[in-house]
Amino acid sequence: MNKKSNKLYIVMYHYIKDFANPLFKNLKGLDAVLFDKQLEFFSENFNVLSMEDTINVLSGGGANFRLIQCF
Repeated sequence: MNKKSNKLYIVMYHYIKDFANPLFKNLKGLDAVLFDKQLEFFSENFNVLSMEDTINVLSGGGANFRLIQCF
């Protein structure tokens, strides 16, 4: 994938858990192993930004890059 783009993608996770040892068995969530794989994919294919950098870009202080914000 090309990292340059003028799009902002925001990914939000509500609950990440270890399916092998879940604290709350009935609560749906994303397996921690899959979460790690997704973060690896994002870092290889996107410019992952902090909240401060995201705000800076949205207020006109940044270049046009393909962005993703994880928090």
